Amino acid sequence: IEERKIWHVPDVRAIENRFDSLARGFIRSVDVQSVVVLALESVGRRLGMMIIGAEPNRDFTQQELRSYQAVSEFLALRAMANLLKQEQDFVQRGRSALLDAVSDSVLMVLPNVGTTVAGDSSKTTVLTINKAFTTLFGVSQMRAQGLSLPQLLNKMQLPEDVRQNLSHHWLAT
Repeated sequence: IEERKIWHVPDVRAIENRFDSLARGFIRSVDVQSVVVLALESVGRRLGMMIIGAEPNRDFTQQELRSYQAVSEFLALRAMANLLKQEQDFVQRGRSALLDAVSDSVLMVLPNVGTTVAGDSSKTTVLTINKAFTTLFGVSQMRAQGLSLPQLLNKMQLPEDVRQNLSHHWLAT
């Protein structure tokens, strides 16, 4: 299956010992005789398998196999999206834990893609802030994320002279 990505087995009894006990039990209980096994992969990463069984010992048509392959590709993309979301959540939790362990106020920003003017901070997007920043400036992390620096400055609880000073330093081109 690793080379062909799709494998038709007309007589599943010949290979049922390769399946785990749960799959073997299912195959026997519903009297599956013929299977198609499709690899679920995305970006070279193995994500699992899709197994389609049929009771009668029969050959699957090329059209059926193409349809199953299309479904398997969709499932692989969905599985990959879920996996990437889990990895992103893990990284986010780790980053938040590190930032919250710092007693100083921390503001992380990302330059917007496509910014043509070097040093144009008005095009910068807030990635995250830590708890100390939230406490000091009265802006929640949820409200801050995705804002530009000028938008964040407008949300921060600051005396106007301090806001102007920060605006001058942060947004100077």
